[in-house]
Amino acid sequence: MALINCRSCGHRVSDKAKVCPRCGAQVVVDELVSPGNDIKVEEALQPQQVPPIEKPKHKSNVGFIVALAIIAVLSGGGWLWYDCEQKQAEQERQHALFAEQARQDSIAAAELREHLRQDSITKAQKQEQINTIYNEYIRVLKQFEEDWYNKFFLFDITKDGIPELWVDGIHPNDDSSDYQGFFIYVYTIHDQKVLRIFNDYTCAIGFYHADDYILCENESHEYYSVNKITYNDGSIESKVIREAFLYDDNTPPKKISETRISEKGVRDFEELKTQIQTFFHD
Repeated sequence: MALINCRSCGHRVSDKAKVCPRCGAQVVVDELVSPGNDIKVEEALQPQQVPPIEKPKHKSNVGFIVALAIIAVLSGGGWLWYDCEQKQAEQERQHALFAEQARQDSIAAAELREHLRQDSITKAQKQEQINTIYNEYIRVLKQFEEDWYNKFFLFDITKDGIPELWVDGIHPNDDSSDYQGFFIYVYTIHDQKVLRIFNDYTCAIGFYHADDYILCENESHEYYSVNKITYNDGSIESKVIREAFLYDDNTPPKKISETRISEKGVRDFEELKTQIQTFFHD
């Protein structure tokens, strides 16, 4: 038997009693103090020691924050270093490009100066050549000053890059108005001689040229002819390729398809210089 507390009035009664002798309330026995339980009623009635509830310890975030700060600093520093490296590399690349462009510009400027120098030399040499040819041809032309009806033109039939001086005219007698004959003189700078092509009693009425020959159209009162003048084996040759006796049937000459050569007065030396300059500049 054990004593328990009445749940109504708190009076201690036997656990075998049905009701409390003081208040008459029904006695209720807990399983903890029921028969067969080895736990003593007194121990059961003692207030249980409830272990204190430990509050969860909050872990410190300082280390984590510090770690994040370090990572941020390292990341930021790394990015700044990378950005600086990239900017420096770009600057070096730009400097290299500018330096290379400056070098190329310098080379181009030097080449241009050299080109202008060579061009100036070439022009000076060409002008010197023009002056030499002009002066030499003037000297030759003065040999024919006493002739009348003289004409001249330039044509490079020898294909040596220098035009020959072609002079045609009528040579008068010393004591009359009659003429000794018609002639063509050709003067070449390289040979330094005057070549007399032919002597005839007709008058040249026109000269025509193709690529490598000259046609001389001649006419008198009764006779018409065309001479083809060529350059062969170091000499200039003339050959009649068309002729007609006008008093037979008065047949007009056939038309010549080659290009006509303009003829100027032999004393027009300025025109001669213009022709020489035109020849070298065309």
